[in-house]
Amino acid sequence: MTIPTIKHIVEGRPRYTVSQHQTVFSAVVYMSEKQVGGVAVLDGERLVGIFTERDLMKRVVARRQDPHRTLVSEVMTRQLISARPSESYASCVEKMKRFNCRHLPVVLEEKLLGLVSIRDLQEVEIREKAVEIELMTGFIYSLASGSKVH
Repeated sequence: MTIPTIKHIVEGRPRYTVSQHQTVFSAVVYMSEKQVGGVAVLDGERLVGIFTERDLMKRVVARRQDPHRTLVSEVMTRQLISARPSESYASCVEKMKRFNCRHLPVVLEEKLLGLVSIRDLQEVEIREKAVEIELMTGFIYSLASGSKVH
């Protein structure tokens, strides 16, 4: 089994986005409904940031901002670390570790293709390891059944 590129992970999945002009409250309600921890923030079709649970806690709750009056644009993460669709999942995991982030927008020519989370990448790794274990188990079994005991 070949390790998929990030494009293969986001392909066919819904894109969860909010407008930079929405209130934090409406963005959090949307995130809760979709059961996601982060959303891409758009200005029209242009990616301008990302809003995550971490942004909510650090920039809204801890600062006692009113989520009904605070706009996403005021508290979103603007300095984005992104991935190209051709990148491997391992490359993206390394980026997330290096920059201490849990979500990566996948972008091609400034167009948002999707958002991957560290959980998405861990699931890919778990599937890959399960395949490796299955292959090794089969190999070991074939060795054991093919050898003669004296």
